[in-house]
Amino acid sequence: MSSIAIEKRDKLDFAEECNPYLTLQDHAQSQIENLINELQLSPGDRLPSVRELCKVIGVTRATAGNAITRMIDDGVLVSRPQKGVYLNVTSSSVLCNKPLESVYCLIEAGEHPDHLLSSSSLAYLDHNPFWHSLMNGIRNVASEIGGIRLRLSFLEDFLAEYGVTPRGRDWSGVGFIVLGDPHKHLLPPLIKLNVPIVLANGVTKSPQISKVNLDCALGTEKIVDHLVELNHRKIAYCGTMQRKHKYNYSKFLGFKRAMQRHSFDIRDEYCVESLFSMENGYHSAKHLLSLTERPTAIMFMNDESAIGGIRAAIDLGLSVPDDVAITGFDNIVSCSFTNPSLTTISSRMIEMGELSMKQLIKHYKAKDVDSVTLMPELIVRESTAGNKGG
Repeated sequence: MSSIAIEKRDKLDFAEECNPYLTLQDHAQSQIENLINELQLSPGDRLPSVRELCKVIGVTRATAGNAITRMIDDGVLVSRPQKGVYLNVTSSSVLCNKPLESVYCLIEAGEHPDHLLSSSSLAYLDHNPFWHSLMNGIRNVASEIGGIRLRLSFLEDFLAEYGVTPRGRDWSGVGFIVLGDPHKHLLPPLIKLNVPIVLANGVTKSPQISKVNLDCALGTEKIVDHLVELNHRKIAYCGTMQRKHKYNYSKFLGFKRAMQRHSFDIRDEYCVESLFSMENGYHSAKHLLSLTERPTAIMFMNDESAIGGIRAAIDLGLSVPDDVAITGFDNIVSCSFTNPSLTTISSRMIEMGELSMKQLIKHYKAKDVDSVTLMPELIVRESTAGNKGG
């Protein structure tokens, strides 16, 4: 093994490249696992010495030693006194020639209303048209390939139920698609399984995780530009403005960027913290449309809340779009059937699901971590029109 040429790597830039939720030891372990795959070691083969590993992955002997000790504890490696460290002959968690057989689709649902989370994961999808469409895309690719079993669970429930450690279960033939940005304490247990992971519709950064998402900030910029073309100046925003909700917070950043680009003021009273449901959208719109100086247009973070907003305007005796323009985000099926039909941004959910599955297969076969960002599309319908009031 010592005769194998190993290229020295640049030291990791932990400030930029690495997930802030993982420790230095986590990253050293990941680098060792990647090296094992690059060298195409088989069970029973000897690893390079700690000194050689330190030179290659750019960490201290202590960090490399701690990572190796953890991998021995997990059953991936085995230590032979005075001989070195070897890939365990019973270990299949690092190298795997087994075809992909099972894909766990794990829903990260922390931002959603509590009443939806009391249901099963399958029932939850029925209440959430975004994830439902994305799952249809995953199913499309799985059906085309055949032989892949899809499993669905909430991420937190999955971690609690399975006691996930490599020693506790053989994870060969398995991949994960995480739907949404996971909370910081939920990501490390998945990564430690050394199973391919794709993050669908999320922005969390990690060198071990492939990613498929939408440029949400560009989407909200497109909506603002559309409303400005229609002579709207008093534009309100309903959605999350909290940084912890990373993916949807990027929509607010796009709104701010576009408003500043057009030299419009972002008025505090026009920015309402609101979650995803029709009920939240209804109450948020009622509040905004009851202001002394009400907005002429309201942007909602998703389509369901926008549909609630349309109902609120009607209940207040206002016309959409003559008195107030309303926009959504995602382009769920019901947008075409509301009265008026809803102007929105297409999040390309089915395509995102299909790409997530393809990325997972690519990651599984070639150990290739990659990211894809889809571009949003503005869908103009009846809920927006020119502002006649200035």
